[in-house]
Amino acid sequence: MSDNAELKEGDVVELKTGGPTMVVNELLKSPHSGHFNNQVLCKWFDSSDEVKEAEFHIRTLIKN
Repeated sequence: MSDNAELKEGDVVELKTGGPTMVVNELLKSPHSGHFNNQVLCKWFDSSDEVKEAEFHIRTLIKN
């Protein structure tokens, strides 16, 4: 696993604290400045094979 500073859409990640394997769907931008706001939208499948998504701060993720 590597540093999260180089995350891009399509990368496989997980939370530093553990949890499901997720895919980076989008690097979110601030609606005010248009710059990356350190939030990442990730998607994954739960135990029922339903797609889930949530936003995470980039520092909470590690790249697989």
